[in-house]
Amino acid sequence: MQKNKPIKNRGERMSWDDGSILRGYAVHIQRYQFASDYCRGKSVMDAGCGVGYGSHFLGTSGTLKVCGVDLSPEAIEEARRYYGNETTQFIVGDVEKLPELSLPFRPEVIVNFENLEHLANPKAFLQGASDVLKAGLGTLIVSTPNGKITDRLPDGRPANEFHENEYTHEQLSEMLVPRFRSVIWFGQWESHEGKLRHKQERDIFLHLNEAYYNPSSRFWRMVKKLFGRTWVSPPQLRQGGFTGDFTIGPLAKPPVPWEPIVLIAVCGHGE
Repeated sequence: MQKNKPIKNRGERMSWDDGSILRGYAVHIQRYQFASDYCRGKSVMDAGCGVGYGSHFLGTSGTLKVCGVDLSPEAIEEARRYYGNETTQFIVGDVEKLPELSLPFRPEVIVNFENLEHLANPKAFLQGASDVLKAGLGTLIVSTPNGKITDRLPDGRPANEFHENEYTHEQLSEMLVPRFRSVIWFGQWESHEGKLRHKQERDIFLHLNEAYYNPSSRFWRMVKKLFGRTWVSPPQLRQGGFTGDFTIGPLAKPPVPWEPIVLIAVCGHGE
């Protein structure tokens, strides 16, 4: 992630160190699975790589070599600890200053997943990616939450305090089309199975919370506290899901009759 804020346990940066990676791994890794078809046998930059699990996935999926870049030294330290090897490297860097970075190689593909919404100047990143890739007619694969359905504050700002902006298809297109010769659109949707399972999880969560906070449960927790006993914390809703809970397909042919949760664009300078 690009914003250098303490965002662990908020769904913005997932970590093996605190177990939070288990919450959202499925929805994120599916985008790397999608990108892997464009990355096999090529040199890839993972811009805004976070703790590096996606870079690692690409590095073990036929990619020639991978360089993950993130503004956070803490994230890069974890990435190097768990995933660094001879073919997958990580560096601290600002993706908004892409042409200035000292990369170990010129990338043929740049992936940028769930990072654009964190950038104060996303156009600087997109222009830099276009300039870097144009020399080799490479490919940019970028994803960002669908601003048409994300939660907003009354003044229109994203409800997610770590997001600078959240883009609709039209807004994202206005940034990409002037900078790339071709832009092919995809989306990531929650599947029927995913919607059903997440509803069941929420129902169970609500029932557990009702049981936890009822008067008799509160009384017995007070009694335990008087005797120095501990108790289990209230349940938390952690809807991470499985890869089957989500599906990726062409934006022009939605696989389900509702809005995608994420917009994905494959951009290049070739035909």
